[in-house]
Amino acid sequence: MGRPSLAASCRACTYYGSDATCRRHAPSRTTERFEVTRWAPQPPDDRCGKGAAVGEEGTPGTVLCQACMHWWQPGGRPVAPDFKAGLPDAWWERAGFCTYAAPFPSDDETRRQFSRVTNGLDGCGEGTAVEGQGMAQPPLRM
Repeated sequence: MGRPSLAASCRACTYYGSDATCRRHAPSRTTERFEVTRWAPQPPDDRCGKGAAVGEEGTPGTVLCQACMHWWQPGGRPVAPDFKAGLPDAWWERAGFCTYAAPFPSDDETRRQFSRVTNGLDGCGEGTAVEGQGMAQPPLRM
């Protein structure tokens, strides 16, 4: 099976979130512990070379973080930092780390890299659903 057709616009792309963000890629690593993931807002009439048209058979989609094998809540508990980045407690009750991206080598031997925090109801196009879990377009963030 070949690659699905390129979406004509963000609006027509399977990775375009209901909150008008691009959900194609998983979050990268960060040098800040407990940094919250923010997906890029995109105008609906924009487009890129990584999109896929909605509605074609075999078109990939987004995987919800809570259904993804790369999502991790240490000890099976939501992430609970002291500083909550202005997000409500209800958001943090579904928080975990996206471990999709591995650390990149650096010329600084003391530089640490951390997985970013996502909400279980977020999702991206690079996720891998745990067997028995489905793919779904992520809802609006809280």
